[in-house]
Amino acid sequence: MTLSRIGVWLFLAGAVACGRAEETNFWPLKVTETGTADDWTAAGPFLFSEPTAQGGRIFGFRPFYVEWDSIPHFGGALEPGIPLIPESNLPPGQKPALEEYTVLYPLFHYRDYGSTYSWSIFELIDDYGRKAGTGPFVAQGEATTFDIWPLYFSRHSPNASENYHALLPIGGHIQDKLGFAQVSFILFPLYVQYEREGAVTTEVPFPILRFTRGAEHGFELWPLFGHRERPGEWDRRYALWPLIWKSTARTEPAFSFASLAASAPAAPSEGVTRDLAVLPFYASTESPALTDRDYLWPFFGYTDRRAPYRYHETRYFWPFFVQGRGENHYHNRWGPFYTHSVVLGVDKTWVLFPAYRRAVWQTGNIAESRTQLLYFLYWRQNEWKASDPAAAPAYKVHYWPLLSAWDNGAGSRQWQALSPLEVFFPDNREMRRTWGPFFALCTHDEEPGGAVRTSLLWNAITWQSNRALGTSEFHLGPLFSMRRDASGRRSWRMFTLAFPRARHNLARTADR
Repeated sequence: MTLSRIGVWLFLAGAVACGRAEETNFWPLKVTETGTADDWTAAGPFLFSEPTAQGGRIFGFRPFYVEWDSIPHFGGALEPGIPLIPESNLPPGQKPALEEYTVLYPLFHYRDYGSTYSWSIFELIDDYGRKAGTGPFVAQGEATTFDIWPLYFSRHSPNASENYHALLPIGGHIQDKLGFAQVSFILFPLYVQYEREGAVTTEVPFPILRFTRGAEHGFELWPLFGHRERPGEWDRRYALWPLIWKSTARTEPAFSFASLAASAPAAPSEGVTRDLAVLPFYASTESPALTDRDYLWPFFGYTDRRAPYRYHETRYFWPFFVQGRGENHYHNRWGPFYTHSVVLGVDKTWVLFPAYRRAVWQTGNIAESRTQLLYFLYWRQNEWKASDPAAAPAYKVHYWPLLSAWDNGAGSRQWQALSPLEVFFPDNREMRRTWGPFFALCTHDEEPGGAVRTSLLWNAITWQSNRALGTSEFHLGPLFSMRRDASGRRSWRMFTLAFPRARHNLARTADR
């Protein structure tokens, strides 16, 4: 069975391994694994080129330069375990990359989206714009941006009102960034003004003196006292922040000190929600759907939820001793010795936190479990069809830093030793492709059709076989090779001299 993401990891990683042709091994100069010009390695893990399951190619000189060509737009994964970015999650006007290259990743990466591009230096200096010769931006929301975090920000758009430049701490103006509609500052922190959800707040200097107008109004002398209100929705007051807090919310609950100690999420909006805190002595949240009390915050208290589900929790010495029972919710924590919780079908167990953790959940017909020892020393995730629990599961397992192994439950298996990065960067294809191979002293691939290949010391020693075809190969670099073809004929080579060995034919001998 091919299951969910683990099946995708193995299928895409191993698709090009099936049906290998004869290998040419002149290690360390060049090793051609499939007998084609597109799949080879040289100088150990440094130089490489290989096809992708989508018809593109990955090649480069690790770790200095790695390039991905012909990355598809949609409808598949870029790499095993790396789904394509949904178009809705991309910046306006940006498309999934058609080409990408990295230099000493994560130092520098460049992506080509066809008519536009983006590049970044250590995710701190970022540039996005239209490629030369493709014309100006014309669509709404398209713009050229250049940022040097956190010092300089700029944007150039066809709509002049959306352009901005800002140089910290001197001054400038920023729009639609960090959750704010706009931010203006002069000699930061002496003067800052920002707008969010129709409310304009001025701070002179930041964060001491605050004036708010527009959709909200208020005055704050932080941290001594403050008052802020959005008429008809909520009213918040504090003194000696964050020790004394009072708020009333009519549409959604305001921030609750008491809710920080609760294991359950915040209650939905129903009527009026009132928060009161005099820390560390007392904190409370009260609404038609929820009653939350804490004494000697956050150590002792209880939560009584009435909607949208019923749930009651008691905290004896939070976060160590907590008990909760309710609809689709269960908590039993005696930390750090034992914790068991079931929340909306996700079953989690901790023993001697953080020594052992196990979680079990189900998405559709796919059931999954994850077991961890000390977070990453041992990490295993299983997937299986809930409708057929007796079938072989797909799994991915790490014995850090010695070994990582994959099995899709349908005959595709892989393992790699050493593997210190895989458990930390499972969804980062650039990190895995750039740095992972340097630790791959031994790799093993096995496919359902019977193709098996094992490599030692970056292809210095390789052996492979195909049970379905009856073929096998062994290579000790350029020093010695031995092959058996589909007819059973064996041949061997030492250095550049080939020594074929004919298959003995008894029928022909009898005719003589």
